[in-house]
Amino acid sequence: MLGIFPNCFYEAIEKFNLSDMVLEEDLNLMKKKTLDLIGWNYYRPAIIASPKRLNKNIEWHNNPGHFITKEAWIVYPKNERYTAWKWLIKPEYLSIASHVLWEKYNKPLMILENGIGYFD
Repeated sequence: MLGIFPNCFYEAIEKFNLSDMVLEEDLNLMKKKTLDLIGWNYYRPAIIASPKRLNKNIEWHNNPGHFITKEAWIVYPKNERYTAWKWLIKPEYLSIASHVLWEKYNKPLMILENGIGYFD
């Protein structure tokens, strides 16, 4: 979106020895050809916590599970509403996240899909 990769991307490719996968011409193309808009599929938010937070005496709606890495965990606070699929119900986050995306990228936002998961 901004024409550059975030620092965490470079840290990850270095950690996994993938530096040769990013070509200089790709970086130059990204700088020249930034995106015109954001297309967003909004279904459910997730609350992410560090493992340090998991060690605190907190009652969870469901057991936390790791998210992408073991440094980030999806947590299910007891005081929230969930579907039968353990999807967090927070429609107000659609508005909040829209404002965050606008402030960060200053690009038009198109919501392509939205909904909530339930068993038929």
